[in-house]
Amino acid sequence: MEDSAIKKLKDYLESEEGQKSTQEYFDKIFKREEMEISQLLRFHEKYNDKNKFSKIVEKIISKYDSDKYRNREYNLGREPMEDLYFFLYEYASKYGIVSTDEEFEIHGNNFTSGLYKIHGYFFNLMCGQGSCILISKE
Repeated sequence: MEDSAIKKLKDYLESEEGQKSTQEYFDKIFKREEMEISQLLRFHEKYNDKNKFSKIVEKIISKYDSDKYRNREYNLGREPMEDLYFFLYEYASKYGIVSTDEEFEIHGNNFTSGLYKIHGYFFNLMCGQGSCILISKE
């Protein structure tokens, strides 16, 4: 039975329809990656100054920590989404520096998968039964 399922999958992937579907899938992934790279570059050009960066980070933290935002998200039946934290983590991983062992002792924990520092902020990717970003100041 497994052999027939594998054969069907292989036949589909080798078919014209399968080739087209596979190409569309990879085109979509590459387009998304290009968009993310472009967004990071635009953000870097606009907020690379320490003061500007600090203002935007504090604004994002303030939004995500507000009762208004959290209650709205919970009322939609979901955990509050924090996509901008993940964007900031990607930014820090691209333009910041990896934290030192001493910094890790202060700003990291057992669930830390990555810890980057930029403009006086630490961006901690924590992974467990999900993932989240913890932001802390120097």
